[in-house]
Amino acid sequence: MNLFKTMTAVSLIFLSSGPSLAASFSVPADFKLSLERQSCYGFCPMYTVLVNSKGMVTYVGERFVKLKGTHKAQLTPIQLERLYKALERANVYQYKSTYKAMSVSDLPSAILKVSSLKRSKTIDHYLGDRTAPESLTRLENEVDRLIG
Repeated sequence: MNLFKTMTAVSLIFLSSGPSLAASFSVPADFKLSLERQSCYGFCPMYTVLVNSKGMVTYVGERFVKLKGTHKAQLTPIQLERLYKALERANVYQYKSTYKAMSVSDLPSAILKVSSLKRSKTIDHYLGDRTAPESLTRLENEVDRLIG
């Protein structure tokens, strides 16, 4: 029984110190992100993911996804920090607003929208556009990976 009390006390200390450690970083209060994966002529997943500055995730699955409908989740402070820093590292504002050249047909599009610190950027990226930087596709995939 004494071991249980010790473990409970240690767990409470750990849990109470966790958020305060992560609280040293915060995203701007106006931060918003959305990633929309659009259709192709085949079986491409169609969904939209929205994230706000508090780490609240809204997922809307439409077609060819494991989870259909609207679902909500919460990112941890560390996950939110990683997402925000990935956007900073990629310098999301450097990209053109549109990459729509039809170099290859029948591929889906990804629309990435980011707003933070009173700046906003929308990137409409047809995945068959060979002029689009590879770093943009990597960023879109990293957003998917980080949000889960």
